[in-house]
Amino acid sequence: MMNRINPDGSRPAADETYNAYMSMKKNVRSANGNWISEGPAEIPAPGPAGYEGLGRLNVVAFHPTDANKIYVGAPAGGMWQSSDGGQTWESHTDTLPTLGVSAIIIDKNNPDLIFIGTGDRDAGDAPGMGVFISTDGGQTWSISNTGMGNKTVGKLLQHPSNTQILLAATNGGVYRSTDGGANWTLSKSGNFKDIVFKPGDPNIVYAAADANFFRSTDNGVNFTQITSGLTGGQRGTIAVTAANASYVYFLVSGNDSGFKGLYRSTNSG
Repeated sequence: MMNRINPDGSRPAADETYNAYMSMKKNVRSANGNWISEGPAEIPAPGPAGYEGLGRLNVVAFHPTDANKIYVGAPAGGMWQSSDGGQTWESHTDTLPTLGVSAIIIDKNNPDLIFIGTGDRDAGDAPGMGVFISTDGGQTWSISNTGMGNKTVGKLLQHPSNTQILLAATNGGVYRSTDGGANWTLSKSGNFKDIVFKPGDPNIVYAAADANFFRSTDNGVNFTQITSGLTGGQRGTIAVTAANASYVYFLVSGNDSGFKGLYRSTNSG
């Protein structure tokens, strides 16, 4: 952080770049400069060890009716979209103040309405600024984090029948919106990275904060921690199946970041 901190040693706020950009937006230079990439486009052999050059993605989302339209979010590279089944890609998030995208929702009734949860939920490579919304299929974006603030959003859910209801798992807790993301209310504090509806019953919601499992019976307004059968750990992620809606799987890592255990509930958590 040496090159990023303020003169007094404090870390800059997550929205500092955004505020500076908005304050000088009237005098900003054209974004249509004649730039040409000179490379390198490939890392020469033998290349570095590890995953350098491969990139990392946090989330994949799909258009509700057009199988050729795919959306992906990168931890420090924005949201990318493809209209030809992944053959070619384009991005329209390069001018956003944070390029971390860990969550994507495509509105099932209006696919031009897209929500992204910003920040890198895993390694913190990009700061979070809550939720951004596009109403034109991802071409332009506006911030929508009233009541949430500069949170890293690890997962977003949209109610299957009432699309105005949204849930967000963030590093500051679970937030809920009843007006399509215009305003957010904190339901449960904590470092949440995963949140899932019970198949066929959106009143039942499962959420994970670190390796702690939480359950809601009122569509995410309130949450109760479930400890029976669970023994802690570092981090957990949740899976459900429409084949048997009462089954819940909870994959947990240990304090060494390795595999600790796979837990299963057969009574909806």
